[in-house]
Amino acid sequence: GSEVAAAEPRNAKFRLSGQGEERTGMNWEEYKNKIKAEDPAAARVIEDAELCAPVLSAMIRKREEPGMARRELAEKCGLSESSVRRIESFETSSKIDTLLRILWSLGLGLSVTSAAGR
Repeated sequence: GSEVAAAEPRNAKFRLSGQGEERTGMNWEEYKNKIKAEDPAAARVIEDAELCAPVLSAMIRKREEPGMARRELAEKCGLSESSVRRIESFETSSKIDTLLRILWSLGLGLSVTSAAGR
């Protein structure tokens, strides 16, 4: 299967190879669309990552601004450091109450708005 690096900048170039085919110079959108067309499971992972990325990015920025270590955040919200790491790196998804506990520990909140067009 293909691996997806969600943290790559949108204008990064990717090199794909497999099944005797090699293509270089794809941007993130082209790569993402290719993977989504070829692999429904990977498409779901990409879509989930894109939905969560703004929240997780804000959470990480807010933790890193004052130089807070993951260990400190974990202690503030009653989680293990490895749990915080897995959530931040999208290795696992968290329940909403866990996510809210982390956000509140960082002085952040979560707003729910209409998702027009979904």
